[in-house]
Amino acid sequence: METNSSEAIAELCSRVEEALKNLPGPDRTSREAFFHPYSLWKMELPATCGQVIEYMRSIILLLNQGLNRPAMALSRSIHECYIRFEYLLDREDELRDWFEWQISRDYHSCCDRLSYDTGLPEEDKQGLWTDKKIMEELLGKVPAKRADQWKSTMTMLKVISRNLPAGADLQMRRHLIAYPSDYVHLRTSSIPSIGQIIGISVISFSEILRKAVKLCTDRRMIDLPVGDIEGLCRRVRSDTAPKG
Repeated sequence: METNSSEAIAELCSRVEEALKNLPGPDRTSREAFFHPYSLWKMELPATCGQVIEYMRSIILLLNQGLNRPAMALSRSIHECYIRFEYLLDREDELRDWFEWQISRDYHSCCDRLSYDTGLPEEDKQGLWTDKKIMEELLGKVPAKRADQWKSTMTMLKVISRNLPAGADLQMRRHLIAYPSDYVHLRTSSIPSIGQIIGISVISFSEILRKAVKLCTDRRMIDLPVGDIEGLCRRVRSDTAPKG
């Protein structure tokens, strides 16, 4: 990758990470307070941005080593996150269900570890039992096992692309999910170019960070220089755009 592109991405990552350090935690005074959208965003934003930043940095490291196929595979996670984040911004009333789905998955993962992972240290077992109890109290019940996928990609794409020209949802699925998926499951495959990988990845990546920072400011969660972050997002996209 070009040095300027890497430096711009690195600066954007650092600025957003530093800003989100000041984000207060969720409200744990009651179950309803915890599941209020304002409280849930305080968990969703650092989790989403933190992991997207990790994956973007990993893609750059892989590209700098000439490992284009695994970099393309990693890019799918950023695009999946972008689609879900856009959907949740549009359908904030579903934010609680998204968290309840995650808690249910974590709960049953604890159950599976206790049932099937033999030889766990006693300390780990106690920790899993404690986690289960906390999750039961948080939900007010033993959670039912949920489907492996919260929402289908097409369900979310149809919502976030509804104001775009007809077929935009299918086009987005092709570029953001289907093509990167060719590199998730190993088989005979061509080597994607850096431009194919980084160009689209940066769009999803920068849009997540830009909108996350804007949400923080709009909801007055923290005081942020939104203009500076938006400027960095534009610079990142400009520096990684195809030349010529």
